[in-house]
Amino acid sequence: MESACFILKDDKGKDDAVFTGDTLFLGDVGRPGLAQKADNVTSEDLAGLLYDHLQTKIMPLTDDVIAIKTISAVAFAEILMPGETMVLDVRRHSGCLPAPVADAYNKPLDNIHTLINALNPKQHFYLHCAGGYGSMMAASFLEARGFRNFTGVLAGFAAIEQTDARKTDFVCQRKLLPA
Repeated sequence: MESACFILKDDKGKDDAVFTGDTLFLGDVGRPGLAQKADNVTSEDLAGLLYDHLQTKIMPLTDDVIAIKTISAVAFAEILMPGETMVLDVRRHSGCLPAPVADAYNKPLDNIHTLINALNPKQHFYLHCAGGYGSMMAASFLEARGFRNFTGVLAGFAAIEQTDARKTDFVCQRKLLPA
């Protein structure tokens, strides 16, 4: 199974956030047919597991638990449409070479606070870093400031690099978000 969810608890053990993997999308849920690769597991079996997990793990969470949507690099590569899909790369400028995701905007994590006025909170975007940790920090920062319309790419560029996602060797200056 490609989809995994993780619950982040605070220091008192209270559920604080859920990283939903490929389970939840904006206005949709996971598509089990895409993950069906084994002959002994059908799409219907996977749909049943997805339903059970939604009902028993995610739906019981209280409304104050922040849902941080995430997606696997493989699923991201399948839906990536350069020029149409907004991608925010939070790696350092030097970490973006070679081969950033085609048409991705770059805003290093240490400057993410300057990003708030440049982003449209109603426009959906995908968020990635080098290996996953930086984008989790960026996601927490954005969530705390009211941004909810984004999806983090699990395992970051390290995983994206292993897919067929369109990449480029050129960082176009117009794709750098304003400081």
